[in-house]
Amino acid sequence: MKGPGGHDERASDAAAGIAESVLKSSTRKHLAGSLAERLARQELSKGRSPREAVKQVKGRLHQLVLSFEPGPRAIADLSSKLAAAGHDRALIKEAALSGLELHSSTRERLPYMEEFFGFIFGGRGFSSVLDLACGLNPLAFPWMGLPEDAVYDAADVSDLCGSAIRSFFDGWGIDGSFIRADLAEGLPGGGHDVALMMKALPTLERIEKGLGFGCVRDADAGHVAVSFPTASLGGRRKGMETFYGEGFEEYARASGWSYEKMAFSSELVFLVRK
Repeated sequence: MKGPGGHDERASDAAAGIAESVLKSSTRKHLAGSLAERLARQELSKGRSPREAVKQVKGRLHQLVLSFEPGPRAIADLSSKLAAAGHDRALIKEAALSGLELHSSTRERLPYMEEFFGFIFGGRGFSSVLDLACGLNPLAFPWMGLPEDAVYDAADVSDLCGSAIRSFFDGWGIDGSFIRADLAEGLPGGGHDVALMMKALPTLERIEKGLGFGCVRDADAGHVAVSFPTASLGGRRKGMETFYGEGFEEYARASGWSYEKMAFSSELVFLVRK
């Protein structure tokens, strides 16, 4: 029997059970249940047994999210540092910088961070930001050159970094928010000057083909900054800049978007005007 979403109800029940089992672990409980359920449905549709599907979902969650994140203890320590800093901006910046070093995506960006954000934000008059699949990127706010009264809304499929981001927003006095959001279930709205998708598109495409490009298309923002890694976590380049760059430019041209791009030592970024 088909349910209202078009999924077989038995398969949906099985996927929900697999997701519940996978997310019981303290190392995965902070992830959105809808993501685990989606992956479970995909694995079951390949003819895998529930036991095999559990193993595959655990592995995919590690590849898609957990391999990039710091551990819960490191995030708890960061949250404590930010809370202890109160509203002292020097201490907040120090804590934020230590936080950016924790997440692989933001750590790789540190050597060129100010130039990177200068390309995205410099002289463009943006005053509202939607940071999708944000990780710890919101902690880079002091280096972004945004106005003091900028609105900064952040979303991630993992809630692990949420407490640290909220403490940072509160201490710095940012009109900001953080929500746990599975982008496959829909994008946050509200209308923003620019949406950020920092190294997120390839990962979203691995969750479901078309998801990453669909997020660029559907983001409720006049501009979207999309970046791609040009080296693996191990430092190998493997032609990633050409592969990701040419693929994105082809899609942007087909969509009728104008864009600017800039390459950095380990990252390629496009600023798209829709």
